[in-house]
Amino acid sequence: MEDITEDQAAANYRVTAGELRQFIERFERLDAEKKDLAEQQKEVMAEAKARGFFYHQ
Repeated sequence: MEDITEDQAAANYRVTAGELRQFIERFERLDAEKKDLAEQQKEVMAEAKARGFFYHQ
């Protein structure tokens, strides 16, 4: 096994931490987009119901 210097270890840690941060940020953006889409779907259904396209007995 090859010994790495403290600087190399720190650089590897920064890359790994940076990659993890990017995954988390992507996930959070997708979650926010999903919530926005769900809200838009609710608005469309409410508008359709208000125009009489859905009827509950």
